[in-house]
Amino acid sequence: MEGGHWVFVLVFLSHVGSSQSSHSSNAKLLLSLKSAIVDPSGFLDGWREANYSHYCSWAGVQCDSFDRIIGLDISNMNLSGQIAPQIGYFHSLINFSVAANKFTGPFPSNITNGLGLKSFNICSSMFVGNFPTNFSKLKALEILATLKQHTLS
Repeated sequence: MEGGHWVFVLVFLSHVGSSQSSHSSNAKLLLSLKSAIVDPSGFLDGWREANYSHYCSWAGVQCDSFDRIIGLDISNMNLSGQIAPQIGYFHSLINFSVAANKFTGPFPSNITNGLGLKSFNICSSMFVGNFPTNFSKLKALEILATLKQHTLS
């Protein structure tokens, strides 16, 4: 086999390995978010380690063509608990909505790690504490919906 073919094979194999690693990482991050959530109606029952390679089809999860998580919409699912700080590790996140649930506690300030965030919706939730002060970093933000039932300052 010529040298050029070996380079292609090595690049291909490293891409396949990193893609599988990325799938595993994204699924594990989603599962860590789920671990802080109370889901009495079972909307997130499909979020299981057994099917981590299909996380892009999990309820509320939207991915792009590269399987990067670009949307998380778990609105109106009768969820409670807290949003875990792992939310800040979804660097490709564009849309985030947890509206009309019963989440409490402070909102993780590292949500602003995803600088491409365009839509942020926590309407009708019950978050308390300080609103993340670094929201000004989100230059792409177009929609900031925070109406009702929370005491973020």
